[in-house]
Amino acid sequence: MGTKSLLPDLELAFDVGHSSLGWAVLQTPLNSQPSSPALLGCGVVTFGADDCLASVRRGFRRQRRHIRATRLRIARLKRLLAHLGVLSPAQLDVVSSSSPWLLAARVLRGGPKLSWAELWDVLRWYAHNRGYDGNKGWSRQDLTANPEDTEKEQKAHELLDAFRAKHGRDGTMAEVLCDRLGLDPLAAKQSSEIRFRDLGAAFPREGVEAEVERLLRAHLGVLPGVAETFITAVMRDHTAVAGPDYRLPARYGQRVGSQRTPGGLLFGQLVPRFDNRIIATCPVQFQRVYDRVLAETGNASQATFEAQKLAKVPRSG
Repeated sequence: MGTKSLLPDLELAFDVGHSSLGWAVLQTPLNSQPSSPALLGCGVVTFGADDCLASVRRGFRRQRRHIRATRLRIARLKRLLAHLGVLSPAQLDVVSSSSPWLLAARVLRGGPKLSWAELWDVLRWYAHNRGYDGNKGWSRQDLTANPEDTEKEQKAHELLDAFRAKHGRDGTMAEVLCDRLGLDPLAAKQSSEIRFRDLGAAFPREGVEAEVERLLRAHLGVLPGVAETFITAVMRDHTAVAGPDYRLPARYGQRVGSQRTPGGLLFGQLVPRFDNRIIATCPVQFQRVYDRVLAETGNASQATFEAQKLAKVPRSG
C-alpha cells in the first residue's frame, strides 16, 4: 500500500497488484488529537487477462524461457556424456534418428537395446518432452490452473485410458504416441503422416519420469557408462557423477517426495522465485482465516492456502 499527500489534510492511498489497482481517499483533520483517518472514498479497478499487453508479453516470455531451459538442459546432458567419454563432441551434435519415440517404445516393449548414439537421441527427445506437472513440486496448492493446460492434461489421460482399454495394460508416453501414429515398435514400419504435436496432450510428469528410468535401467550392464550413478545424475541428483561443470544456477533443484534434492539433469529445474520471496505474514490474521476456512470446508490444505494468501503484510512506502 502506498500513500501520497494531496492536500494538507487529505491522502491518496494505492494498492497496486498485477491485475488490479485499489485506491482510497483519506482525511485526517489538522491539529486534532490522534485518531483514525476518515475514509472519503475507495474503490478498485481490475484488469482482465486480455485487457492489456501484459498477458501477451507474459506468453512470449514463457515461450522464451521454455526454449532457453530446454537448450540448457540438453547442453548439460552433453557435458555429462562428454565427461563419461561415451560419445565424442562431434557425435553429440549429430541426430541419428528422426523417430526417437519409436526407439524408446521399442526398448520399453522388450525389444533390442540402443546404441549410445540412439540413446542420446532418445534423451534429447525427452528433454523436449518431459511431461507436465504445473509446477506442483513447488507451488503450495494450484487453485488457478491454466484452462489450456488442464485441457491438455485431460487429453493425455484419455489417451492413456484408451491405450489401456485397447492393449489391456498401462502404456507410456512413447508407446501411446506410437499407437496413435499407427506404429508397432517391434515391427519394421517406422514412418507416419500424423504429427506428434497434433495430439494436443500433456502427459503427467511422474509417468514420464518412471518411463525414462525404466528405459535407462534396461541398459544397465549393456552400454558402458550406464550405471546407477549415471541414472541418478540424469533423474534426481546431478552430483552423483563428480567432475563435470554443469554451470547450474544456485536455485536449481527438484522435489522428490517431501524432500528437495540438487536436481537431476533431465528433470531438475530452477526453483521459482516465489519460493524464495520473503513476505511477512500476520499470525493473527493467518489463524483467523485458517480457522474460518477449515470450519467452512473441512479442508486443511485449502485453509492453509487461503490463510497464507490473505495474511500477507503489504509493504508501505
